[in-house]
Amino acid sequence: MIEQYLNVRNSLKTLSDQDFENIVSQLAIELESVSYIPQCSDEELLKSWKDLQEFKIIDTTINSTSRVGLKLCEHFFPNFYDIEMKKGKSFNNLWKKDNLIKILRWNRKSHSTPYLSELKRGVYFCCGLTKNTMYRPQIAKMICDTYKPEIVLDPCAGWGGRMLGVVASGARYIAFEPNTETFDNLNSLAKFLQIEDRVMLICDDALQIEKYNIPKLELL
Repeated sequence: MIEQYLNVRNSLKTLSDQDFENIVSQLAIELESVSYIPQCSDEELLKSWKDLQEFKIIDTTINSTSRVGLKLCEHFFPNFYDIEMKKGKSFNNLWKKDNLIKILRWNRKSHSTPYLSELKRGVYFCCGLTKNTMYRPQIAKMICDTYKPEIVLDPCAGWGGRMLGVVASGARYIAFEPNTETFDNLNSLAKFLQIEDRVMLICDDALQIEKYNIPKLELL
């Protein structure tokens, strides 16, 4: 049933209140099994990388909806949805039937269409989850294009946005990342893009920097 409504324009708005209430529980059950983790083809990912490399500064600001290079971060870091807030709340453990019923009701009142992207936003609005974000690669590229460093140190690599922006600008990237799963994902991303020679990733806390032979730095 969910395929009749998910991402279909005005699909829930056209239902009467009673008809909606009759199916909302079943929609939530089926929605629970829908993957919300973005997946892209190799061609899409490589195009995203090319777009980032070709991105040029036009102004000192960028549009809040601009997503150049972000597909790579979303694809390679599914553990983004495992981030836990207080009391163990995470996106993954909130994507459940009872919450999805509330989210579908919220979506029907607030939006014309139950797009998956809007239902994902509903997890934050309806379930009290703190909004998490990924650093946009083009911001890092803008900074590096402006200051033109040869080497950049990142004390916490995170979801790869700064790594992508730095390397796309032509600089070398050195970063610490203590989370082993995120560290492995960073290496997978670097391997996919064949940029291992431009990247030095260290699975450790940046407070341990004195243990490592870090070259002279120009930008932190």
